[in-house]
Amino acid sequence: MTPGAFLVADESTVAAHSLKTLFQKRIERKPHPICIEFKNICDAETLIVLKVEVNETTEGNKLKKYSDIYKATVAVIMRLCMMYINTWRTIIYDSWFTSPEASIELFKWAYTVLAAVNMVIEVKFFQP
Repeated sequence: MTPGAFLVADESTVAAHSLKTLFQKRIERKPHPICIEFKNICDAETLIVLKVEVNETTEGNKLKKYSDIYKATVAVIMRLCMMYINTWRTIIYDSWFTSPEASIELFKWAYTVLAAVNMVIEVKFFQP
């Protein structure tokens, strides 16, 4: 199967109440706070998951490819997307992955990026 033009990167969790694993975390904002977290990329048209990466401990993540070159968020998105380099697919991702560095690096490898940004802009109006 060949994925379509749009790929979506996001994080997912699986409840892990009875599992005691190295990957188990507590994330209060999630519906099941005790969980295993994954970063994944899928085809936006077929909804087929193309690659999954388990979110490990900080030490474990530092041993993964690109972690010696990029900060963690950029390294993850690069690992998820590398199998589709030079294909000019559009990578859509949320604010966890978003950074200027990630966008620049993906563009170097022939990707376009559509990213969500959480930003507060302060607007001041001046009266003459």
